[in-house]
Amino acid sequence: MNRPVRELSLKYYADINPSTDEFKTMPEGEQVAFLPLENIWAFGTADYSRSRLWKKSETSYTQFRRGDVLVPKVTPTVFHGRSMVAEPKTEVGLATSEVHVLRPKDGVDRRWIAYNVLSSQFLDRARGNVYGVGGLQRISAGYLGDYKVLETDIASQRRIADYLDRETAEIDAAVADLDRYLELLEKRKKTLAVKHIFPYGFPQNLLSASDYLALGYQSVQRIASFAKLRKKRNNDPNADYLSLLRGRGVIPYEEKGNVGNKKPQDLTTSFMVEKGDYLVNSMNFGIGSFGRSSYSGVASAAYLIFCINEELVNPDFLQFVFANDDLRAQAQNLGNGILEHRKSINWDRFRAIYVPMPQRGKQDAIVDVLSRETSELQSLIVESTKLRDLLLKRRSVLITEVVTGKKQV
Repeated sequence: MNRPVRELSLKYYADINPSTDEFKTMPEGEQVAFLPLENIWAFGTADYSRSRLWKKSETSYTQFRRGDVLVPKVTPTVFHGRSMVAEPKTEVGLATSEVHVLRPKDGVDRRWIAYNVLSSQFLDRARGNVYGVGGLQRISAGYLGDYKVLETDIASQRRIADYLDRETAEIDAAVADLDRYLELLEKRKKTLAVKHIFPYGFPQNLLSASDYLALGYQSVQRIASFAKLRKKRNNDPNADYLSLLRGRGVIPYEEKGNVGNKKPQDLTTSFMVEKGDYLVNSMNFGIGSFGRSSYSGVASAAYLIFCINEELVNPDFLQFVFANDDLRAQAQNLGNGILEHRKSINWDRFRAIYVPMPQRGKQDAIVDVLSRETSELQSLIVESTKLRDLLLKRRSVLITEVVTGKKQV
């Protein structure tokens, strides 16, 4: 007759946020591993390249020991499967204050503990046990300690952990292969425009037509020759407010979500946007914050808002021009600002930039080729991303089924 399955609280198997006594006698100045939150990655991996010199006065960091299980506290990080067994080079280390420490008790396999807190059951229940408001919600030490796991002896823990190590390693390898493939596809997408629009490279000075011509370009134009700033202040307090997001372009504010700048209460401080206008974030153009609007509305005065002469320029051609990382990086460097990453390019500087600009018919032909080839690559990216997502889902389901006893190993 089968013995009935029993559940025990996780604190039966691990101490929650215990003291790390080694630090009590450690001399100041000793180097120890340091794990900020961004160095704690998904799938139980981490970047251990950083370290700190120990100071007794620094009490804000979480102290841990090699072999402890680190569980992020803060949402949404905790829901991204970023719990891990700590394996730093030093015997003890310091981590961000935004992690909990689970220290397996004697006779408990640390990997089994980690797999339990990586299970979708743990993560799903955690969503209903957070405290705090807005983006600062966290899971508590109480939730961790009270979380129920199957009563499992050490031999079974090791068998489960060994099995999941093997199975997840195969899945992780497949995911890594797909990541490399996706990276190659993205690079290929970027090189397409370079091949057709920037075949001779980039000049030292974007403000110099002669620098372009010396490289071999036949025709270049200042942005000012085909673009006009639309500096029209809004008078409608009920106008549709538009946002500009890197990677998405111009979208209605309501679709933006809780990221970036907030909608101003007084929309008369905003500027008019007509359908087909271009928007450029003067401080973030270099990292890809630009787009052509499919909407009429209003937008922040911080954006450069301009229309183009479509008899001279194919709008999609200009999109491909602006999509080039090297061009945007050089353009951003023409801006003003003390900090390198906070330079702001004004309209006078932006409009003075030269870009390759063949005749409209040649632009149309280039756009046709780029659109077709880009579409083919994007299809491969979408399909590969779907497969990657399926593998990650399979990984999560497998871990959950094994640690909850639904799948015997």
